[in-house]
Amino acid sequence: MADVVESLKLLFDRPNEPLITPKGDKKAVFQLTESFVPPEYANNGVELNNRFGDDASEKIPLKHLSVYPSFPKASQLPADADFSLFLPKHQDMATEVIDAFMNVPQNELQDFLSTCVYARANLNPQLFNYCYSVALMHRDDTKNVPIQNFAETFPSKFMDSRVFQRAREVSAVVPQNVPV
Repeated sequence: MADVVESLKLLFDRPNEPLITPKGDKKAVFQLTESFVPPEYANNGVELNNRFGDDASEKIPLKHLSVYPSFPKASQLPADADFSLFLPKHQDMATEVIDAFMNVPQNELQDFLSTCVYARANLNPQLFNYCYSVALMHRDDTKNVPIQNFAETFPSKFMDSRVFQRAREVSAVVPQNVPV
């Protein structure tokens, strides 16, 4: 079983990709059930997750929640939309999600992890990232979880898209251990 703090760190890894794929350097896989699969993968998400899990070096179990959080406001923000705290509607969305995270009882990290995985699977990545970071900072039981820099999590917001095209080309040609 994976360390919960390490598992919480993985929620920052590649936020625009679904959680059915491996995360982190160790290629850890969250063991998703139907409840945790994003809506767009409802038909085959668990099967895909299990397929990735066969090759995973680490499997992260999730706890079944007695009540899954409801995000009536936050779920209105499309996954590909930009999130901004300067918009009152987005502030309301963030408040809804942060409240759900903060209402998980202290020292129930497995419940907190499962709640966060559910939210990450169903919400806009930028909105999730902001709310998750706020919750990590304000909960006593997660103060030891490092918060990843927004520029590292969403580099496309800070760099020209041509940089990524060039990086993909180089990474496809140059072996991983060779400096560029």
